Amino acid sequence: MLSLLRCCRHGLSVTAGSKMFNRQLITVSNKMEILLKKADNIPRDYNMIYRITNHRSGAMMYHSLNFFIFTTVGAIGYIFYTGASPDASAIEDVHVDDLLKEPWKLGLILFVSAALLVMTTVVRGRYVIRIYHNENTKTYRAIFIGKIPFTNEFYEFPQGQAIFVAKDSKFPWRNSLLKVNKKKILLFEDNFKTHNDFYSLLKPGQL
Repeated sequence: MLSLLRCCRHGLSVTAGSKMFNRQLITVSNKMEILLKKADNIPRDYNMIYRITNHRSGAMMYHSLNFFIFTTVGAIGYIFYTGASPDASAIEDVHVDDLLKEPWKLGLILFVSAALLVMTTVVRGRYVIRIYHNENTKTYRAIFIGKIPFTNEFYEFPQGQAIFVAKDSKFPWRNSLLKVNKKKILLFEDNFKTHNDFYSLLKPGQL
């Protein structure tokens, strides 16, 4: 406390304690980047410029929802094939009979399940969790959540090729949905290290 007061009295802008704190944060950040690059199989000449911090929860939600959908579809298929409940102790046969007598209910369940599956698959294929940039080759490598749990996918594209899909739209994602070549991706400017990292992605004239 006394050292802080002395620094303020002498007009110093940075204290030894703050230098130590900043140095520690930078070290932890570099270690995290090294670990993520190793996990993503990224060469050393690539630098991370974009990162989603809560992607693990998103991946868990995606795979959990897929498991629920496939389980539901499997149970419905079992009911149609055998005419009996897949778990007689948990589901009464009268409920199964009602579903068999009114197949539109099963159709509705299948439609909702299929719609959810398509929506989650589309979002997963566009939701970028990390981006690495190679300054020498002017290329980017975007990392996505994989179709299989605990795996990732990547997409490589050149610098200055991203365009806004619906910049003049009134939807809230108009500034986040971009298109690179033929692939649409979701990016959030606040998750870039600097604003220039985001601007360098864009094709000239997009701003």
